[in-house]
Amino acid sequence: MSEKSEIIFMQTRLIRRASEEWHLPIEKVVAIFKKTVFWTILKLGMESFIVKVMTLCLKILMNFLQERG
Repeated sequence: MSEKSEIIFMQTRLIRRASEEWHLPIEKVVAIFKKTVFWTILKLGMESFIVKVMTLCLKILMNFLQERG
């Protein structure tokens, strides 16, 4: 997957998740992200962001597995 495709994929996932979490329509979430220059920040820090997210996911998975024995 190209870097541009990865960014688009991440943006789509974040929009959907924010819409669910905030109980707002997708259009409103996009408007909020545009106002806060969120996309620019995400593009600039994409690699760091992905590493942090993957680290967090790994910790959650490890906790889940430890709880199950």
